Amino acid sequence: MDAAGRNKAASYFLLYVRNARIENGSLTVRPGFREVVSSTIGTHIRGITANNENGMVYVSTDGTFKEVDIENNAFVDIGSVGNDVKNNYIEYGKYTIILTGDDFPYVYDGTTLTQLTASNIPSGVNPHIGVAFSGFTAVAGNTPDTDNVLYFSRPITVANQEYCYDWVGTGSEQLTLQSPIV
Repeated sequence: MDAAGRNKAASYFLLYVRNARIENGSLTVRPGFREVVSSTIGTHIRGITANNENGMVYVSTDGTFKEVDIENNAFVDIGSVGNDVKNNYIEYGKYTIILTGDDFPYVYDGTTLTQLTASNIPSGVNPHIGVAFSGFTAVAGNTPDTDNVLYFSRPITVANQEYCYDWVGTGSEQLTLQSPIV
């Protein structure tokens, strides 16, 4: 931990991931770099992200979202994120939004992993890519009917950071383009 109470290991881990390769379901360090976590995590790593607010590093593998426990050289299962497909992430405050592209997104608040519903995003959008800005997030659909639409979240406030995963509420927007985004 640093003086502000942040887990410095998270930023170090990302540095070393860039200098590793995947071998038999584990990260194998390239020559000249040190190993941080070496336990086997599954057949396929489908995504990796770090949450700047809580300092944690997360991976998706074999349809499971996991926390990287650098201190204990282990992975902690958080929960299922559906099919074993490549995941993309949006980090906003304490929230990690997991985009699978084949179903409703998932959101992890540091404690609970929840799959979103049509009350958060239009049914059938199935976003696979997204981005966070200072006051909103945006995702792109992943189906033939939605692959040319950008969905913007409700305007996010300090008091309502959960709006970062609300793409249907008051103030949310949609922008339809003439060609596919993804």
